[in-house]
Order: sequence, then C-alpha cells, then structure tokens
Amino acid sequence: MNGNKVLSWGLPLLAAAAPFAAFFTLGLRYFYINGAWWGDGGILASLMWHSGWWLKTPLVSGGQSYLATHIVPVFWLTSGLSWLLPLTRVQFFAVFLGVVQGLMPLPVYALLARLGLARPWAAVLALVFAFNGMVLAASCNPHFELLIIAAGMAFLAAFSCGRVWLARLFFLLCLITREDAGFHLGLLLFAGGLGLYWQGVDRARLRPLFGYAAAAFCWSVAAVAVQHMAFPGGGALTRVYLGKPPFAKLTPAVLVTRLEFYLVYRLYLVLPLAVTLILARRWHVPGLFAGFVACLPWLGLNWLAVQAIPGTLSNYYPFPMIFGLFWPLVHQAMAKRLGARRVLNDRQAVLVFAAALAASFAGLWGLQNPQKLRFPEEFFGVPSLAHQQATEQAMVSFRRAELGRVVVDGSVIALDPNHFRRSQWVLTPQPVLPDTVIFFLHGPGTKPSLKLAKQAGLTQYYEVPGTALRIATDKALNLKALNLTPWTSRQ
Repeated sequence: MNGNKVLSWGLPLLAAAAPFAAFFTLGLRYFYINGAWWGDGGILASLMWHSGWWLKTPLVSGGQSYLATHIVPVFWLTSGLSWLLPLTRVQFFAVFLGVVQGLMPLPVYALLARLGLARPWAAVLALVFAFNGMVLAASCNPHFELLIIAAGMAFLAAFSCGRVWLARLFFLLCLITREDAGFHLGLLLFAGGLGLYWQGVDRARLRPLFGYAAAAFCWSVAAVAVQHMAFPGGGALTRVYLGKPPFAKLTPAVLVTRLEFYLVYRLYLVLPLAVTLILARRWHVPGLFAGFVACLPWLGLNWLAVQAIPGTLSNYYPFPMIFGLFWPLVHQAMAKRLGARRVLNDRQAVLVFAAALAASFAGLWGLQNPQKLRFPEEFFGVPSLAHQQATEQAMVSFRRAELGRVVVDGSVIALDPNHFRRSQWVLTPQPVLPDTVIFFLHGPGTKPSLKLAKQAGLTQYYEVPGTALRIATDKALNLKALNLTPWTSRQ
C-alpha cells in the first residue's frame, strides 16, 4: 500500500478512533465512577439494550412505552444488535456513544479534503470538531440525540459528494432516530436550498435537495400524528415545552432573563452563530448562515419552554446547532457541485468553519454540569473490567440481601432501574425513614444520601471494594460475595 492510500484511509480512521475511545470511556465513567442520572442515561441505556417492540420503560419510570415520549425506531435496531454482542447494558450504551462521536468527524474530513485542505489538517480539524463546545455541553448528560446530527452530517456529506445510496442510508438513519429529526433536517435542507438558489444554482438542480426536505418533513409530520393518536397527551411537546395551558407560567421577565442568560452562560452557542453571521454578511454569502437559520424555530421553542433545562439551552437540548457549525462546508461543496454562479473561495469557506468551531470553545465554564464532569479528564482512565464486574455483582447482591427498607441515590438507580421504584429515590420525600441507604461516593446524590442516613440514625457504613458504591445501614452486614469493608463518612 502506497503512502497516499495510507493517508486517505489512515487519517480519517484515526480521526474517528480517537473520539470513539474518548466517548466510550466517558460512558463507562459516567455510570461506574461519576454516577449517572437515572432519568436520562439510566433509562436510555435500558431502552436501547434487550428491549421489545413496545420499548417498555424500566420499573423506576413506570413501565409505560417510551414511544409515548419519543418515536425512536432506531432503538429497535440497537436492541436487536444488543442481543448479538457480548456486552452489558452499560457497555453497550458506552459503545453507542463512542460510535456516534466516532462517526461525526468523518463527514467533516471528507468535505475538508474535497475542498482542497491538506489531509493532515483536515484530520486535525475533523478531530477537533468531534470535541466541539456544543458536543461537550451535550456530553454532560449523555443522550442519543447526537445520532441525529452524526447521521445527518453523513447524509449531507454523501449527498454533496454525489454518493446517492450512501446518502439515502444515512438519511433514513437520521429520520428514525427521533420523531422530530425530519423537522430539523428538513428545515436545514430548505434553508440551505434557498441559500444556494440565491447564489445562482438553477432550480432544477435543487429539486433533489428540496425533495429530501419534503420527505423529511412528511416523515416527522406522520410520526408526530401517529404518536398523538396512539398516545394522546403523552408526548414530550406538552410536558417539556408547552405546558397546560400552553405557556401559562411564562412571563416577559422570564423570557428577558433567559436571553440575558444565553449571552453570559451560553457563549459556546452564541459566538459561533455570531461569527458565522458576520463572515457570511462580509462576503455576501448568506447561505453560509443557513445552518443556524434552520435552528431558529427550535431555539424559539426552547426559549418558550415551560421547563428550565430546555429553557436555558442546557446539555443536549440545542443539539441542532451543531448542524450550523458544519453547514459552511456543505454549502461550499454543494455550491461547486451544483454549478452556482457565485462561489466563495474554498479557503474562505474553511475559514468560516474553523472560526465558528474555535468560537464554540468559548464560555464552557457556563456548562450545566450536575455530575461535575471534568474535561478532558473524563475521556481518560476507563474503569477496569474488574471495577465494572464488582459494581454489577454488588447490584445483584443488593437485590437478594435482607436490607429492610432501602433508599438509593439516582446513580444506583441508573445501574439497575428495573429493580427500584421511584419511591426509593433519595430525593423523593420519605414518610418512613429507611433501614439502608445505598449511594455513590462523590456522586450527585451523595450529600442528600448522607443527610438522610444521619436523619434515620444509621450508624454502620460500608464500601464495596473496587467500586464507588457506599452503604449506610442500621445493622452489621455480612455479604460474603462483596467482601464489604467499613467506611468512614466524612460529613
């Protein structure tokens, strides 16, 4: 194999392997070291692993179908795949995170190389993109929605390069990730198509682009309609965004405060948008900004959301804005391929992309980060297999042990959401004091767990060696399988 082939294959593989390893490690650390949030990671890990067609939620969240919240056909695929792989539930979730982030730099590399950037530099920028500020913000609460972005980016790159069947494959993968994926991708294609038309692309050559946009919209309209017929009032739209009655709790003061909040604590969102807008205006190519224009309806909905987390654009909620970071490369590649009469210099398009990417790292101190994840430390130090096995064995032993009335923190629930009820969560009011409290060391539920243990008069503290699990109880425990050792609580 000659040197050119090594570069053409080796560099993109390296750019994909690094984020795969990093986010795989993050996923394992999230569950086994830092303590996962049961309401998100804990439930999602269960849904995508060994689930049935109904996608029944775990016991802790009621056992109803997750399809009432989101239409996620992709979980049928992941669940089927999970039966074929010798991975635990948590390992499979970590692999999923790694695959999504490993996919994300490949479209970036493909378009940068197509626009003439030297392959080593294309690999570097693609690698940086996989860890951009918006991705880091979303990683504070790992979710599946970034698959919409990764698959959508792969579709856009394949479409821009004329790879029809590959484009169709990723188009379908993007749409089946969540019921609203078609709205996000369809708006992007529609806004992008208008930008290309402004640059002189003939309408006939834009028909495939608008065709994909229409197909995406139709999918999401149909998915939302089916969801509302099958599960009246059960979707996330009313619960998270609109409220009952719609927007009743919103006031002008709240909306103004949120705008001010964005300007101070969401610079990693605001600055890339501003940089792209300024450069697009300077060079008279508004199509470069189409990726962010397509996000405006979603950003507006989140601004009006009745719940605070989406209302403050925290974690993964502003995920469509990652399309805006990527779009300048897509716009330039499509403008050249579709014969636009006014085409920007390739170097200028790459500059817009690189400048917006750099701006996404500004203001990361404002991240909503309840698990107190530390970057880049969370991408290193994968929990050993012995650590993972000891933790899982402990959870099995807890089910069998006679521990009396048990209360646990959310990180413990996330490890075994099918064997705990919501009433056992430490943050749920406890009318009867517990006999045992199980919690994570240095997890988000550590302080309330220790407080409840003290209130209940629990005097025996243990640790499960080789894990982050701690136990407070009112009796001496002799769980031989766990080799429990006394633990001194530093309250």
